[in-house]
Amino acid sequence: MPGRSGTVPREQCRFVDRKEELRALEAAGEEGGLIVVYGRRRAGKTRLVREWLMRAELRYVFYTAHLTTSTTSA
Repeated sequence: MPGRSGTVPREQCRFVDRKEELRALEAAGEEGGLIVVYGRRRAGKTRLVREWLMRAELRYVFYTAHLTTSTTSA
């Protein structure tokens, strides 16, 4: 879902029961600096961060890394 610069796309489903994780992100956001979220795949990390960004009034850069393989040779 592409969004405009500085906006987080709206999600299609409800956000349920991640209050503890949201509180941790809020506390980290108040401190400033780099926040890295990692964990098992398919656990909802991206959805959690997007929800937090929609609720927070912070300046942010949202980056998602993807594993790829290189086909170029030296």
